[in-house]
Amino acid sequence: MTGFRAIEGKSMPLASDRGRARSRILTLLARETSSGALVPEIDGLRFLAILAVVLFHMWGNFQHHAAGIVAIPNWFAVPGHMLGNGFYGVQLFFVISGFVLGLPFARQHLRKGRPVSLAAYFKRRLFRLEPPYLINLCLLFVLSALILGRIDPAKTYGNLLASMAYVHNVIYGDGSRINYVAWSLEIEVQFYILAPLLARVFRIGDIRARRALLLIAIVTATVVSTFVIDARMPWKLTICDNLQFFLTGFLLADLYLTSWDAAPNRPLLVDAGAIVAVAVLGLGLASYAHIFQLLLPAIMFVIVYSAFRGEFCRRMFGNPWIYTIGGMCYTIYLYHFFVVGFLGHGRLLWSSLFIIDLLLQTSLTLIAVLVSSAVLFVLFEKPFMRRDWPRVLSHKVDGVVQCLRWYRD
Repeated sequence: MTGFRAIEGKSMPLASDRGRARSRILTLLARETSSGALVPEIDGLRFLAILAVVLFHMWGNFQHHAAGIVAIPNWFAVPGHMLGNGFYGVQLFFVISGFVLGLPFARQHLRKGRPVSLAAYFKRRLFRLEPPYLINLCLLFVLSALILGRIDPAKTYGNLLASMAYVHNVIYGDGSRINYVAWSLEIEVQFYILAPLLARVFRIGDIRARRALLLIAIVTATVVSTFVIDARMPWKLTICDNLQFFLTGFLLADLYLTSWDAAPNRPLLVDAGAIVAVAVLGLGLASYAHIFQLLLPAIMFVIVYSAFRGEFCRRMFGNPWIYTIGGMCYTIYLYHFFVVGFLGHGRLLWSSLFIIDLLLQTSLTLIAVLVSSAVLFVLFEKPFMRRDWPRVLSHKVDGVVQCLRWYRD
């Protein structure tokens, strides 16, 4: 691909970084990729998505725990509404997943790239994502049940097992009681399973027919999600209600490989489109809910498109701090809800002034989420990014066993 940056190697270039400390931090928190290359725009988009989700949960907690203590002024109605729409960051994650997982299949068929090994594909998904997820569930179960007493362990073992198997949404009809935000991860897993089958669309050689089929599928899935599926249906929290976003990622992967070699003629116009899309996404068009839901895939398309084709957006998402934090989004997503909830019980309300309390709680909670996630990322996610981590772990276990034997003898 020409015209796009792919940062080679397991660590990011730090030539422009100022100071040794900054370089060390960025290197320590650098995400490792299976291909050995990093596309900063992708992790920049992940930063945007995770920021929106974290702010959404922080705002919800603030509203709940500040009720009757701090009066929310009328002038904050629009900003508050935009914070409340931060949950659409999850749908942005779905589009990113469609893009990332669609690329290898698209490259194989559209660029005559290396054939995708399904065994390696599923092994990578399992070995890369499952260990951090299981560690998260076990830690939160112990903290919530045995230390904080928020849940009864005798009544929630079933919830824990269902969450581990990614079937909590289907069995209980709601997000996990162990880690509520895991509801979206279950939908992601459903897509991982279906992605190789859905990616057969890239076998269609005719570019117009292929894109027309993708567009028809996106529109159809959006209409079904908007007018057919409602909250009472058992498949509400499944891929059936979100397929349009993953397919939007597929369409973007198609364009990325076949139509974006040349630089855009008006990148600043693309940036303007991104600003409009984010504004519409934040405002939510509450009075036109159905129209907004129908437009949602297109809004997501514009945001992702702008990350690659806009001048300002590419510079912003190309900032090392932005895409490094975005690279930690999985850990941040897994733990932020617990951290936000723990800090959001009114403990940071020091005055009766709304804006002061909001800024204090937001700033301190964001710092706590970022610092704790950075530590947890290094401990429980980054080690599993290496393809050979089972072999490395096996060698370490063997070393410990040998030391124990030596000590015993």
